[in-house]
Amino acid sequence: MTFIGEATVMGTSLELSARGVEWHITIRRTDNRSDGRFVAYNGKPVTAEDVSEFIPDWSTLAWRRIEDSMFSRSKSHGEAPDYQIDISGTRDSPLSHEAVIMAFEHVCTSPRHTIQAFLANPDGHQRDSR
Repeated sequence: MTFIGEATVMGTSLELSARGVEWHITIRRTDNRSDGRFVAYNGKPVTAEDVSEFIPDWSTLAWRRIEDSMFSRSKSHGEAPDYQIDISGTRDSPLSHEAVIMAFEHVCTSPRHTIQAFLANPDGHQRDSR
C-alpha cells in the first residue's frame, strides 16, 4: 500500500493518508523540530518501508490510547527514540482503536494482495502469524 505524504509548512510533521482507507498516520520528531525528510515526501508516495525509516521498531511500540474528540477518532500514540507516531481513524470511521492499530500493523507486514481484503473487513480478519 502506498500513502501520499503531506508535510506541514515548517516540516514538523508528516501526515500520511491513502484513498479508501479509514485511518491516517502522523509522524513527528520527539523533540518537535522540523525534519527535511518530511518535506521531501510532501505530495509524494510513501510506502511502509519509508515509514520504517522513521519508526524502525514499529512492531514493538507501546500504544497509548487517546480519547476521542471532535478532531479525531480511535487515535493511538506511540514513540520510538527519535520519532513519535499517531494513528487515528478518519472522522466518520467506524474502526475501533484496536482495529486502527491492527490495520497499521497489517499494512506494514502483509503482501499487497491481502491488504484490500483486510481493509474490506478489518474487524473480522485473522492476523497473520509471525
